[in-house]
Amino acid sequence: LPSRTVLVVMAGNIPLVGFFDLLCVVTAGHRCLVKMSSKDAVLMSFVIDQLKKIEPGVPVAVYDGATPFDAAIATGSDNANRYFRSLYAGVRTLLRGNRHSVAVLNGRETSGQLEALSDDIFSYSGLGCRNVSLIFVPRGISLRFASRRMNPKYLNNYRQRKALREMCGDPFSDLGFALLIRQSEFSQALSEVSVVEYDDLSQVAAWLREHDAELQCVVSDCIDHSRRVPFGRSQQPTLSDYPDAVDVMEFLYDL
Repeated sequence: LPSRTVLVVMAGNIPLVGFFDLLCVVTAGHRCLVKMSSKDAVLMSFVIDQLKKIEPGVPVAVYDGATPFDAAIATGSDNANRYFRSLYAGVRTLLRGNRHSVAVLNGRETSGQLEALSDDIFSYSGLGCRNVSLIFVPRGISLRFASRRMNPKYLNNYRQRKALREMCGDPFSDLGFALLIRQSEFSQALSEVSVVEYDDLSQVAAWLREHDAELQCVVSDCIDHSRRVPFGRSQQPTLSDYPDAVDVMEFLYDL
């Protein structure tokens, strides 16, 4: 397998979210150029320094903006994804855009499962694509989550969204730190979680198939899905839980 130089453009929405791509590049025997997010530069720089202390010859370097590369892995918003397609048009690319995660409940979940679901929703202030932002529940089921300590900036978003919905007369359920909104669309606000009532799981299965390209993972104990994860595990992916279900190692071995 010939060694290539791979640029990794990292997101910064949650801590060290780009480390997985770095690990894959090095494991595949390639050289990794890291373009860090400004939001995660301190922690990522520390990790790279630790790697070099453990193995000085590890093929990882911070991208200087001029070094040529053979391929690029880039993660960002859908708008950033379109920009990446143009910017890196001359090399092999693996590009990722917006994704969302959902949970499917059947009303028989234990208190422990619901507590774990709270972690799936609110860990990292809901900033990750693996954070659940839409929940399917049987019709007539009401949801409550125990109070959580949240980031002050998150709470500012919660207060703003609550005030806006009160002024507009929009219905919502107030958790005291987040809002539950009855809608079938993914919310655009961190402090709002969409809730969809269903009459039969076949309706949910059809919705999941229709929106599969938008999904990162499905938290559930009652429905089958290729990217289903147990309650409390959405933010604990294994090494084979590839983002967007795209095999990064296969991409790297094909270079």
